Amino acid sequence: MQRTNADNQATPTATEDARPAKAKLPRVGVVILNYNGRALAEQCIRSVMKSVYANKEIILVDNASTDGSVEYLRAAFPDVVILSNSENLGVAGGRNRGFREAIRRDNDYILSLDNDARIDGRLIEELVRIAESNPRIGVVGPKTYSDDGSETLQCTGGHITYTQNVCAQRGLGKIDRGQYDKIDDVDYFPGFGFMAR
Repeated sequence: MQRTNADNQATPTATEDARPAKAKLPRVGVVILNYNGRALAEQCIRSVMKSVYANKEIILVDNASTDGSVEYLRAAFPDVVILSNSENLGVAGGRNRGFREAIRRDNDYILSLDNDARIDGRLIEELVRIAESNPRIGVVGPKTYSDDGSETLQCTGGHITYTQNVCAQRGLGKIDRGQYDKIDDVDYFPGFGFMAR
């Protein structure tokens, strides 16, 4: 409930002020795609759980794994929503199932991750901050790194070139020296790490 002040502007009531900070944050559904990657998925889930962002939920889509992923992850993470496909729907089909579930569950944003991704504890918070800064922003993404500790960039978004391989990932193979430490327009982010409104 809101009350109106003398200037006819809504002001929060004491009840609203007492709401937990989580309720005031946009809700983020973190969709993780898994296929026969039980140990990788576990590391990914643990990195998301360490995120400082409070209003999130994890949705793991398992693409008919045969390595016991579903049983293991359900036992290890009872609060994670796990969708078990009876057949491998492929990358697009698996992700789309998770995206539909995130939308059905009233998430404001979807963070798409592959099972071999691990995120920084402030990633979700930063992506939401940028997305919320302008309603015209539909998709945001982070810098991503190779998993060898070398600070070698894997991608900082990409551009459609229509020549060579049709698209080009920015920063691929370069050492991160801060050259991409700015908000920039790109044509796409890879499916393993983007957040969409």
